[in-house]
Amino acid sequence: MKNLTSSITVLTIALIFTFFGTIQAQIETPDWATTRPIKKGFVYGVGIGKSGDLPMASDKARLNALRDLTNNYNGKFETYAAKCDTILGADNKVREVVRTIKLQQKAKLTAVEFADKKVDSQDGLTIVYTLLQLDVSDDIKLLKKEVESDKKLRRKMDEKGLLKILDGL
Repeated sequence: MKNLTSSITVLTIALIFTFFGTIQAQIETPDWATTRPIKKGFVYGVGIGKSGDLPMASDKARLNALRDLTNNYNGKFETYAAKCDTILGADNKVREVVRTIKLQQKAKLTAVEFADKKVDSQDGLTIVYTLLQLDVSDDIKLLKKEVESDKKLRRKMDEKGLLKILDGL
């Protein structure tokens, strides 16, 4: 009986160490990796990179974050343009300006800034979380300027709540 009790005690201790070791081995994912920040006039991109080499993991994370940021950039303006298309018709001034903004996007991506970065490791791999941000306030100002210059369009957009949405971008 004494051997059984000793065996159970040793097994229990081994399980406890295994359990706590598993908890410690789990990587703490930054909040912004699962829920992007929302800030008026900015677009964010999140990227995760894994590698046995820190520079490679960082490069992968940045590339993935740039891809994500590009999708969010296009989505921000495309979603607004689609709302305007529905209300104002497909051939409207807002759609025209959004096309221009999207054409200039490649040049804008050079102004991307690191907002945050977290480095961790697990099972011999380095894991890098990268958060990038891009100031799109100039694009929003351009859009507002075009809308303001057309009184009829501005009035119609105001009536339909599109100016309020534009203010929130």
